Amino acid sequence: MKFLFKNSVLQAAATVIEQDTGAVESLYSRQKPKIRLPNEEIMFYAEKLYRDW
Repeated sequence: MKFLFKNSVLQAAATVIEQDTGAVESLYSRQKPKIRLPNEEIMFYAEKLYRDW
């Protein structure tokens, strides 16, 4: 009994999380960040080199 209840709760939680992430992704479009931190500069440079290659 305990195993069935645990499984159903986990499935329900997974469904809710999946629906929430879908809703948030549809509300806010993906865009590049406007602020660059100093330690992230090398990653932006590497991404630019990759895209230009």
